[in-house]
Amino acid sequence: MKSLTSIWTALLGTFAFLAIRTAILGFNFGHTPGELMNNPYLKYQDGLLVSFSMQEKFATIFFTLGKYIQLLLFPHPLTADYYPRHIGVMNFTDVTVIISLLLYVFLGILIVWFWKRDKIISFSILYFIITLSIVSNIVFPIGTNMSERFMFMPSVGFCLLMSYLLFKYMGKRRSMSMIFMGAILCLYSFKTITRNVVWKDNFTLYTTDVKVSSNSAKGLNAAGGSLINAAENTKDENQRKEYLNQAIPYLQKAIKIHPQYKNAYLLLGNAHFYLEQYPDAVQQYEKALQVSPGYTEALNNLGFAYRDAGRFFGEKQGDLEKAKRYLTKAFELKPTDYETLRLLGVAYGMGKNHQNAVKYFELAVEQRPQDAQAYLNLANACRNYGDETCARLNFTKVVEIDPSMKDKIQ
Repeated sequence: MKSLTSIWTALLGTFAFLAIRTAILGFNFGHTPGELMNNPYLKYQDGLLVSFSMQEKFATIFFTLGKYIQLLLFPHPLTADYYPRHIGVMNFTDVTVIISLLLYVFLGILIVWFWKRDKIISFSILYFIITLSIVSNIVFPIGTNMSERFMFMPSVGFCLLMSYLLFKYMGKRRSMSMIFMGAILCLYSFKTITRNVVWKDNFTLYTTDVKVSSNSAKGLNAAGGSLINAAENTKDENQRKEYLNQAIPYLQKAIKIHPQYKNAYLLLGNAHFYLEQYPDAVQQYEKALQVSPGYTEALNNLGFAYRDAGRFFGEKQGDLEKAKRYLTKAFELKPTDYETLRLLGVAYGMGKNHQNAVKYFELAVEQRPQDAQAYLNLANACRNYGDETCARLNFTKVVEIDPSMKDKIQ
C-alpha cells in the first residue's frame, strides 16, 4: 500500500489517459489487418493470403521472443527491418523455437524461485517479461514480427539483472569485475558506434540492412526505393543506371515474397521508366493497378509511361502504329496533358492523317492558349489538311503572341 501511495500521481495520469483513449477510440487494443505488411502472421497459399495456423503463429512468436534475448546478449547482426519474411514461418518442431519456449519457462520458474529469496532477481526478470509482453504480439497485434526498438523498456530489466549479478558475485573481486565490465563496455560501444554509421541516412540504412534482412519484402522494397531516389538525384549517368539496375532485383524479390505488394510494383515500374524500358514500366504499373485499382500514383505514372513509350517508338524506333497505340492510351488517362496531345498531333501528321493531327493540335492549343509554338503546330496541320483559312488564322495568332517567330511562317 505504501508503494501505491508513492506513485498515485503516475497512476492518476495513466487512468486519465486510458479514459480519454477509450472515449475516443473505444475499448479496442487493435485488430488483425488483412495485409501482409501490417500483419506478419499471414502467408500465401495457392496464391491467396491466409492466416497462420495457431501453432505456426505462436511458434513464430516464441522464436522472436528468443531472438530478443539473443540480441541482448550478442547484438549481431542488427537490422531495422524484421518484416515478412525476414522471420520465416516457424513450427514447434524447430529446435530454436523449443529452446526459446524452454528459456521462458525457465525464466518463469526463476521468478517464483527468487520471489522470497532475492526479490531483485525476481523483479528484474518480471519487469523484463511484463514490458516485453505488450510488444510480443500475444497481448495485441503490433503489425510486425519484432523490432529492436521494442527492447528499450525490457532492456532495463535485463541491465538491472546483469549489473546486480555482477555486483553480487564479482563485487569483491575488483580487478576481475573491472576486466569484465571493461570488456562489455568496449564490445557494446564498438557495436553502437559502427551501427550509428549505418543510420547516417535512409540510403545507407536500407542498402546496408537489406543484406541482413534479405528475405524481407519491406526491406527489399525500401532498398529499391532508396536506390531509385539516389538515381534521380545524381548527375552521373553511369551511376544513375547502376543504381537503377541494382534496384530492379531487390524489387523483383520483394514482389516474389509478396505478390500483392502494390508499392513494389510501382517502384519497379519507376526503375524501368527511368531506364527508358517503357513496355516493362507499363507492365508493372498495370500490375499495381490490378492489385489496387484506384492506386493514384500508379495511374498517374502509367499515363506518363504510355506517353513516353509513344515518344520512344515514334522518334527512336520509327514505329508510328505502336507510337499511336501508346499515345492513345496516354490520352485516355490524361486527356489534358499538353505533351500527349502534341505527340498525337505529330504522329498523325507523319502518318498523313491530317484531320486527326488538326484535332489533337486544337486540343493542345486549348491547354496552352498563350503558346506560340502550339498555334504554329496547328497552323501547319491545317495547311497540310488543306484548310488555308484555319492556317492563316493560326499563323496570325503565332505572330501576335511571339513576333520573333514570323520567320518560321512559310
